[in-house]
Amino acid sequence: METTRSHERLKSFVKHELAQIEKPGNPGQVHRFADPPRLAKALCDFLTFPVDEPTIGRLDSAFWNAVEPLLAEDLAVRSLPDCVERLAAAFESFLKKIAFLRYKNDPLRWSGDGVNYVGLVNTTLADLVRGLVGKTKAGELAADLSAPIIDARGTKGAIYGKAREVRNNVHRTQDYSLAEIIALARTVLASYLLAIEDNIQIIEQTVYPQYRYLQRVVEAFRSWEKQYIELEGQEEVFMADIGVLEPVAVEWQPTADDSADDALSDSSLRISGEAGELEALKPRRRAPISNFVEEFPRLALIGNGGCGKTTTLQRLVLDNAQRLLSNPAADLAIPVLVEANRYSLTFRFLHLVKNELGVNDDELGTLLNEGKLALFIDGLNEIAASLQPEALVELKNLLARWPNPNPS
Repeated sequence: METTRSHERLKSFVKHELAQIEKPGNPGQVHRFADPPRLAKALCDFLTFPVDEPTIGRLDSAFWNAVEPLLAEDLAVRSLPDCVERLAAAFESFLKKIAFLRYKNDPLRWSGDGVNYVGLVNTTLADLVRGLVGKTKAGELAADLSAPIIDARGTKGAIYGKAREVRNNVHRTQDYSLAEIIALARTVLASYLLAIEDNIQIIEQTVYPQYRYLQRVVEAFRSWEKQYIELEGQEEVFMADIGVLEPVAVEWQPTADDSADDALSDSSLRISGEAGELEALKPRRRAPISNFVEEFPRLALIGNGGCGKTTTLQRLVLDNAQRLLSNPAADLAIPVLVEANRYSLTFRFLHLVKNELGVNDDELGTLLNEGKLALFIDGLNEIAASLQPEALVELKNLLARWPNPNPS
């Protein structure tokens, strides 16, 4: 509970006090954070994320103990100088934790060779900021070994430099005025946010289960990606009393007698099901399935067995997963493919989604409330007949409660 309160205080502080940060010595130049709430959340979650490296195991407690006086409801003025110094001191371990994510599989850069390089694990803050691996005394003449962690140019470089200065000049902050101490505190804390901003993609992909899920999706489907041939569908609009199916893309497979301009019969297409009868209106157009997915927030693929519905869903999920992994900041929903034949009274739709993503109830609720999930259900007709009425009602309620503006 205390950890949760500290996280919320930090997020609030960043939102209201650190949307931008001034360049030390030149307040006319500022760095504006593109998404302060996102950076604050990533900072909190990254600090608590465990890594298998004992030298940085105490970073989490060191940071929160240092920053607490700054976040207190009643500003702990007497504790601020010590707060700033300890926050600056912890910044070296913070950069090393980021470096561990980047270079843990590169023994030379992370651990060193014992001859010329000491490894990032033993590199000083100055070299970490410069993007270099520290050298041994014997290796002073060896070539510099690059290992960039942050972008230390311009205004950002001046901010990192000030944090390093505070770290090196221990007890000097006692001589500063309150206004100067608060300005230093903002600058040092901004250094953490800048480092998060420079590494947001690898941090989010490492820390959050949904990104690890996306990586699994890409690994699972990538092997047949180049062999995939996109299907065409013909658009139909159904009137459904269950309120789940709105536009429907009907998979279409041409026969030898079809011409390129042929369409389905103008007569109504009727489909029966447990939830009642669906009546199709006159077909409108034919196009690749992906076109319909981009256009309609909800749709269904209907076709004969073996015509490619499952493969099409897998490809849609793969495409969205690749787009999110290449640009986590994109306003896209996380695609989740659920096999409906796994539905049961024990494993309902939300249970299946949660298990697929590897998230807990709170994390799932946040994703749903923020409209960050795109649900792809494969084989609704494969749900056990005795469970189909309940499953369709549950799906209707789920879609009504969490409308998703993204394709699903």
